[in-house]
Amino acid sequence: MTKVLVDTNSLIYFFDNKTDLYSEFDKSFSDSFSFYIISPCVGELKKLGRNDVIKWLGLYRINVLRTENSGKVDDNILDTAKKENLAIISSDRELLGRAKSAGIKVFKIGGRGVSTA
Repeated sequence: MTKVLVDTNSLIYFFDNKTDLYSEFDKSFSDSFSFYIISPCVGELKKLGRNDVIKWLGLYRINVLRTENSGKVDDNILDTAKKENLAIISSDRELLGRAKSAGIKVFKIGGRGVSTA
């Protein structure tokens, strides 16, 4: 099973486009997946007033990992992915580039769905 850490923008993308995260991965890959978000991303959603997305987390079995909110959220995402051996999904090119450089498996969101980056 591949464990995937989802960034804030990806969650908003899947929610706003009424896209089932599990179905999107199932049609693109043969592995099974579980999804995670870190607590600072939940904080970003709250700041953006996206309580609708926060409620959606439970419905889609996206686990919230409690982490220190020290520094930039992207740094927290990278640190958590490295420590917990999680892949990352994002549309943020800078974050994906930094993750790849750190040896973290990455997925990207594009016009044709989810793919490996």
